[in-house]
Amino acid sequence: MAVAPSSKDKLDKNGTRAFNFGLLGGRNRDLHVILDGITFETPGIAAVYVDGNHVVIRNALFLGCWMGGVRGKIIGKTGEKTSADVTLEFCEFHNFPVYRDVQELLSDVKSGKRNVAPKKERLYWWVHKSRLNGAVTPYEYGIASGIGKSWTIRNSYIHDAFEAVANSDGDHMIFEDNLCERLIDNGFELENHGRHCHIRRNYFIDIFQPISMQPLCGHPWPGPNYVYQNVFYRTPEERLLKGSTFKIGIQKRMWGNKKYPYLQGDSWKHQSIPGLLIFNNTIIEPDGVVFADLEKDQKIDNISFCNNLVVAPSLGWASRKKKEDGNGFYHFSYSGNRMAIFRQPAGILPSSAADQLYLPEQVLPEWEKNRLVPEEFELAAPVKNAPLQFRYVGAFQSPNDSFADNVGVQETRK
Repeated sequence: MAVAPSSKDKLDKNGTRAFNFGLLGGRNRDLHVILDGITFETPGIAAVYVDGNHVVIRNALFLGCWMGGVRGKIIGKTGEKTSADVTLEFCEFHNFPVYRDVQELLSDVKSGKRNVAPKKERLYWWVHKSRLNGAVTPYEYGIASGIGKSWTIRNSYIHDAFEAVANSDGDHMIFEDNLCERLIDNGFELENHGRHCHIRRNYFIDIFQPISMQPLCGHPWPGPNYVYQNVFYRTPEERLLKGSTFKIGIQKRMWGNKKYPYLQGDSWKHQSIPGLLIFNNTIIEPDGVVFADLEKDQKIDNISFCNNLVVAPSLGWASRKKKEDGNGFYHFSYSGNRMAIFRQPAGILPSSAADQLYLPEQVLPEWEKNRLVPEEFELAAPVKNAPLQFRYVGAFQSPNDSFADNVGVQETRK
């Protein structure tokens, strides 16, 4: 199914042409529909628009979708997401060549071939190389948006796009066994109010900041959410877009921004979220940091980092003053990790992580080749409030373990 770019119609307008396929049961209506084996090329706002419950989209190929391959119903000004029990499986989504556009732009800027706007302007890698003021931000959605309750995305291939999933309000969502690679911004967003989300058994490769929690819409704060048994790494060919594994926090300047009135009444210095539990992942971050904590003087409660295998030059944006004040990533809880932080001195790292520091060869001997299985499996520590307990540190629990083996469309396309 292929259509021209969308009209200016809204998704809920009668006779709208803003989507390819509309499943329009209405709020709280059970649809019980399966879409299997359809290609959606350059659709409008969404390829599939779901207004109702109990839908499966399988073996779909999404090419060039604007606000997501699949978009759930959003209620007017309240922003309430009402589509529930939606499953996407064995799908492929991309916006090729947006990633290559940004890579070429970065190369041009680094070489001096292209001048960038003043620092106060937009981040220059958000601008298409082919336009002066055009931006790739209209594609800041990924395979799904408007996510409501009990959505599942699994065994899908999401690549060469702005991001994988925009999950503002997902409740009891599962994102599992997916391969995500070559994404400009984020892999999975836990902002603004995502809760009881399980991000597990995925590969996140060559992504600027794979996991983001920047809840700019205020209460209710996101969580509890769980990130476990995932693999994060970057390939040597794709390291122009350096970043961090996790983006966490809200910049102080956002409290004065009229675009975010929901933050007013809360202190920018201290938030207590219901929980973010990051455990049993394998992380190779060769050039950047593990944590980009967006506000250096901010404390966020209930973030735990446990039983992870990590090789990186830096754990976070560190300073002795920041450590003394206990802000940013210093405020997180650390236990059971095996971390090789090879540029930052141990004295500047969180005191609670001091007993979890090792040499790179003790963590992942061939990390520079992105060999992800440790030479020896070390016993994991118990993780409080975790949905699962694992025997060993890291994502893989045996030399033969693997994730996301069977992703994308499972049929031959002509």
